[in-house]
Amino acid sequence: MEPAVLQKILKLSEESLKVFEDSIAALNKRDYVLADTVASEAHKIAEKEKEFTDNLEESKKYFSVIKFVLEDIRRTAEYSSDIAEAVINETVQDVISEKTTQE
Repeated sequence: MEPAVLQKILKLSEESLKVFEDSIAALNKRDYVLADTVASEAHKIAEKEKEFTDNLEESKKYFSVIKFVLEDIRRTAEYSSDIAEAVINETVQDVISEKTTQE
């Protein structure tokens, strides 16, 4: 496999794992702001995965394997986004109450 392709996969994988770790941290801390950031970052990862997949040449060696790996990376980001959405849904009332109290 080409080193440049492998490097892109590794970078995207690291980003996806970081987002997953942050989603778990947001869940444990009930952190609305972190959860919102996770959702945004997960969306960016999905966009990068799509762009990467769209630019792959089907004739390339390991095309199918690369595509499957990229899908798994994207799914990890999507699961992270789902966790973040659950945190947002659970904490939105707290955020609203805080804002109301401050005013």
